[in-house]
Amino acid sequence: MKKLHLFILLFIPGLKSMSQAPQFINYQAIARYTNSSIPIPHQTIAVNFKIRQGTATGNILFEEDQSTTTDDYGLFNLKIGYVKAASFKQINWSTGSKFLEVKINGNVTGVSELSSTPYSFYADVAGYANIARSSLDWKNVGDTILYSTGKRIGIGTANPEAPLDINGSIRIKGETSSTRIRLDAHHADADNWITSFDENGNRLWILNLADRSVGNRFGLYSQKAGSHVFNITTDGNVGIKTNASSSYALSVKGEVYIDESASVKVLKVRGGNDVYEIWNANETILPGYVVIMDTNRPVNSIKLSTKAYDRCIVGVVSGAGTVRPGIGLTQEGVLDGNTQIACLGRVNVYVTGPVQPGDLLTSSDTPGHAMAIKKKRVENGVVLGKALSKPDSDGLVLMQVMPQ
Repeated sequence: MKKLHLFILLFIPGLKSMSQAPQFINYQAIARYTNSSIPIPHQTIAVNFKIRQGTATGNILFEEDQSTTTDDYGLFNLKIGYVKAASFKQINWSTGSKFLEVKINGNVTGVSELSSTPYSFYADVAGYANIARSSLDWKNVGDTILYSTGKRIGIGTANPEAPLDINGSIRIKGETSSTRIRLDAHHADADNWITSFDENGNRLWILNLADRSVGNRFGLYSQKAGSHVFNITTDGNVGIKTNASSSYALSVKGEVYIDESASVKVLKVRGGNDVYEIWNANETILPGYVVIMDTNRPVNSIKLSTKAYDRCIVGVVSGAGTVRPGIGLTQEGVLDGNTQIACLGRVNVYVTGPVQPGDLLTSSDTPGHAMAIKKKRVENGVVLGKALSKPDSDGLVLMQVMPQ
């Protein structure tokens, strides 16, 4: 009877999953007749694997029997550690050299050193990760949790200063749409953040991913400024150098500059057609009505107009009809108020009497209504604006506001 002969040996780490240590070694060989190059096809063979410690005749750390059938070319493939997975996982790959001995049908076909044991084999041995100084440093709790008390992991650095300290770039390549980064805070008063440092170890920036101090906002904190310079609420409102407001899409503290060299040199407001100021009314005055200064109350106070050609005329309440307010001007704590008065641009105003496009408008004896100026000469400060249309069915005229 012709004996089987091992012609070629290949072994490659096999992965059970990308998130765990390898659970077997792929083994591939061609069975040939002894002293011949003729392969042995379609024959069932018994294969015995032994992994020895230190030398080709060292202590046996692992042994396993398997059987398989060769293909048309005498080739067969097996997974070392597949049958006796629990014993295979007990091998301590971090201590000394390992040698693989192979028998086919009871005949030793070769012993070779496993000279390039993958580092990932080290992390799943007897419930411990033996990359640490002793088996008591790290514990593998369950299938996915590597745990240690007071220990740190350094990648690219021998002196980690944080639980995980990486010196270099990080790349996360996702194969599916579910790939993501998740950061969790474990305490009610804790934040999630990413911190940047300069070459001297001085903190420069903190990127807060869940800043509880300002209501779970996403924020960028400047160490030099000592404050947040940018933040976003969970509703998507943005704050620059000030906390984002729940009422406004954008809140800015400081000046806003548009670079003239940029391709966009004009700030466009698409939501309204006027520039309005905030005044304070003692009663609710609806959009489209004419108002005058209320001289019996503090500065910045207004009331409804009640007489023609009033020199105390201020303007028209913004927002009547389909013409919406545009840009608002106010100074909190100094010129606060509750009513938007158009001071520039175009606004709808209620009128009384005949009005034609081109007429200059002023206050009338009808409360809150404008009228066309009929006098050839009028006092300064009584002109409200210029009519741009005839009155519509509601009595509104589109007016170009004229500054007082």
